[in-house]
Amino acid sequence: MKKTVAILATTLAAAAAMAQTNTVLSKNAVGYIMQTIPSAGQFTLVSSPFEPLSPVNGAGTMSLLDVLPASSGIRKSNNPNQTDNVYLWDNSQQAYVIFAMKASDSNYYDKSNFAGSPTNPALGLFSGFWLQSPATMVTDHVVYVMGQVPAEAAVTNVVGASFQFRANSFPTATDLDSLVNTNSGAQGSANPNNCDNVYLWNTNQSYAIYGLRTPTNRWWPKPFTSLTNVIPLTAIAPGQGFWYDARNGFTWTQAKPYTWP
Repeated sequence: MKKTVAILATTLAAAAAMAQTNTVLSKNAVGYIMQTIPSAGQFTLVSSPFEPLSPVNGAGTMSLLDVLPASSGIRKSNNPNQTDNVYLWDNSQQAYVIFAMKASDSNYYDKSNFAGSPTNPALGLFSGFWLQSPATMVTDHVVYVMGQVPAEAAVTNVVGASFQFRANSFPTATDLDSLVNTNSGAQGSANPNNCDNVYLWNTNQSYAIYGLRTPTNRWWPKPFTSLTNVIPLTAIAPGQGFWYDARNGFTWTQAKPYTWP
C-alpha cells in the first residue's frame, strides 16, 4: 500500500517536507496524503491527520465531505456497485455504516438507503475508517486525503475501555512505541492476556496484532516471544488508521512532532 505525504504552501513560500525534516516553514500549510485503495473489493484502513480547510458542517466539525470530497478522486457513481465504499464505525450501534458518493450530485449516501436522501456523516478528528474498492475494479486506485496541517501544540485522545479506531494525530511518520505507551496511560503487562492491544491492517488483507509488554514498555507481536529478541519499532505512517483495544479507559496526549507555525 503506497502512502505519500506532501505539504503545500498557501502562500508563495514552499512548505518543508515534514516526513523528512519534521519542520514546516509556511503559515497556513495545506497537507495531503495519497492513499491507494487496492482493487477487487479489498480494503485499506486509513485516517485523516488534518483539520478541515473549510468545514462543510461549520467551524469545529469534521465531516466525510471535508476529508474525501469529490475532488479527492474517490469513485462515485449512480450505480451503488461501482462506487468506493467508506466504512464508518458507529459506537452506539457497535456496527459499521457504509457510505458512498453519487455521481449525480457528489454527495454521500448511506448505502442501505442509496435511493434516499444524501447525508454527510461526522468524523471524529484523527479517527480511522475503511475504504473499499468496487469488486469489479481490476486496478488499484489513488485518492487524496487533504486538510489543514494541525498547528496545536498537542492533541488529546480519549480512549474508552473497548475496541475503537485510532490514528497518528499528525501528518508525520512515527513509531508505535513512541505514539502511545504506559506513560500515556495505556495498560501494559507481561501477560499477553492483560495488556492493551493494537491491530494493524496489512496489505495482505489481514491484521498484525501487537500487545503493550512490560517491563520493556514496548509493543510486541502477539503471542509474546522471548524478551531477548530484538523487536523493530513498528512505524505508523501518516494517514494510517488502526484498532485500539484498551483494557481501561485513559486520556492520551500526543505532542506536535514538528515546528509550525
